[in-house]
Amino acid sequence: MNNITFNLVGQCNLRCPTCPSTHISVAGGLSYASLELCESVFSHIANLYGAQKNICLFSLSEPLLHPHMTNVLSLAGRYGHGCSISSNLNVAVDWEALFAEPALKKLDISLSGFTQKTYGKGHCGGKIALVRKNMEAIARQSKQCAVAVKYLLYNDNLHEVAMARNICAAYGFQFTPVPAYIFYCGDTILAYGENRAFTLPKAARLQERRLLAPRLSEVAPTNTLAALGCSFQQNHLHIHCTGELHVCCLATNKEQGAIGYFPAMNAEEIAEAKQRAPFCALCKKNGLHVQWGFLSQLAAHALSENGAPGDDAELSRKWRRFLAEGVASEHPKDVVIYGAGYNGLMAALLFQEKGLRPIAFMDDHPSGVKDAPLPVYTPGECAAKVPPGTPVVFVMNIDKAQVRALKETLGALGVTRTYTFAEFIQEAAA
Repeated sequence: MNNITFNLVGQCNLRCPTCPSTHISVAGGLSYASLELCESVFSHIANLYGAQKNICLFSLSEPLLHPHMTNVLSLAGRYGHGCSISSNLNVAVDWEALFAEPALKKLDISLSGFTQKTYGKGHCGGKIALVRKNMEAIARQSKQCAVAVKYLLYNDNLHEVAMARNICAAYGFQFTPVPAYIFYCGDTILAYGENRAFTLPKAARLQERRLLAPRLSEVAPTNTLAALGCSFQQNHLHIHCTGELHVCCLATNKEQGAIGYFPAMNAEEIAEAKQRAPFCALCKKNGLHVQWGFLSQLAAHALSENGAPGDDAELSRKWRRFLAEGVASEHPKDVVIYGAGYNGLMAALLFQEKGLRPIAFMDDHPSGVKDAPLPVYTPGECAAKVPPGTPVVFVMNIDKAQVRALKETLGALGVTRTYTFAEFIQEAAA
């Protein structure tokens, strides 16, 4: 199993308009997984799939609200698992105790500004002073896990990117700007599948004005992808803090996506239940299972080299043409995909459906990739084994500076036809 999410906490402490957790009704206060359930889940994962390098302990929630996080990490480590956490840092934490747990392999930090006026627009209810205090505390800790900041880009917070980047560099944190987009799920998918009109909540509609690429943040329902396999179904487990197994993170409540109680299910029952789920049928009917994985990568193309918002109209048109008609007849068909994770698997399925021939994955850590449907090579191996001139398409969420560095690295190996996902779609679309 390539991707496992165990959503420890059922709520978030902020109300960010572009996140669906803002619009989910919550009653009865904070819900979180008990330590007994955590042990049961970690034990069952190990029994079914072996020790995992990275179990994500979050999904549309704030995991550090869990009152016993260090104990949770200790339990995960008992069964040989590594874990990652994503946090808005608007919570008091004993960082020394947290980083003392060897099971914690990565901490992601979500930002959308570095002054209160800007940050408060995207992370509604959050306090940047507390975030900065926590970042300082994290930087002082002796830690073995990676720390990465994901800066959500809007058209009115670009002026604070440099400030945030410099602070991260001083603290030794990885910094990745990622264009924000509205995370449609749940009721939206059901509305598309049932041909019903759906109106976003007012707060989310207001946020659309701030998006770098509003046209690309709108999905384009199409039945041309209906038969395409879903990596969520095949390679992903999404376990709720109640122990319920959900089809994926897009099904945001029990009625939409719960398919059984995970600790009581065997691998065959899990696979069968995911294939039968009505929610999955509606999602796949309109090709939405493929599109969501690439929205942020397409939107990233709308940010120009000088940091100003670009025009997403042409790319939006090309993307919809590619979904409807596939690759141009004269375009070369063989392609290598850089990145063998979830997006890489979905890109391989999408490209194959649209007339391309994925022949290999390129990945920096091929030994960590399990059950890949194609050969997985390091960049050096790929340069030696793949025919010269084969296009290489990046399917990772990386900024323009990282793209340039990666293209230079591959160019030095003789790999010269390299593209971001958006660049490739623009060239390949019929």
